[in-house]
Amino acid sequence: VRSEITKHSIKYREILLSQKSAILKRLKKKSKTIQKGEVDVVLSLALEGFEDEWTKVLRDENIKTLTNAMLYAGKTALESLDTETTFDLKNPRAVSWLTDNALGHAKSVVGTIKEEVKERIITMLDDGKSIDDISDAIGEFFDRQSQWRALRIARTEVISGYAEGSLEGYRQSGVVKQKRWLTAGDDRVDPECSENEADGAINLEANF
Repeated sequence: VRSEITKHSIKYREILLSQKSAILKRLKKKSKTIQKGEVDVVLSLALEGFEDEWTKVLRDENIKTLTNAMLYAGKTALESLDTETTFDLKNPRAVSWLTDNALGHAKSVVGTIKEEVKERIITMLDDGKSIDDISDAIGEFFDRQSQWRALRIARTEVISGYAEGSLEGYRQSGVVKQKRWLTAGDDRVDPECSENEADGAINLEANF
């Protein structure tokens, strides 16, 4: 799992840095003399269409990451049960989960980045900063956070795909009927996770 997270985080970082380049390229088209009343103009220039464009890019990458993780985990789950069932990645339930989660996660990430960039632009324009100053700040923002954010995105996608793949494998086996929540059992465990663990075994389709 760790190696998969590292591998996919490289691609996500490339996407984030591509977002930076796209925004900076658009800002260069604007005059260096900026008035405070031009906030909407600059925001439109820098971010118009940002969500639609990058949600699609990130969604496509998420599908690849989730698919790889789900397939591996599903096969592993079935192998652990010593069953002859072959994991079916084309199962409508699996396809629906992949599609919904890839898009949902992409919208969340892109929406957060857009708002953070927007806030920086508004603040700097209110302070009378130039487009060059704003461009430098946005470039620094992406450079500073792209690596850890890419790693977090990759971790979310790989772990989500792995968890759902295992669950889907158990479903397809026709053998497993229940599941339980396991924790490390140390003082770092979230209270909600501890409560889920205390519930013991629950139906495979039930929610913790």
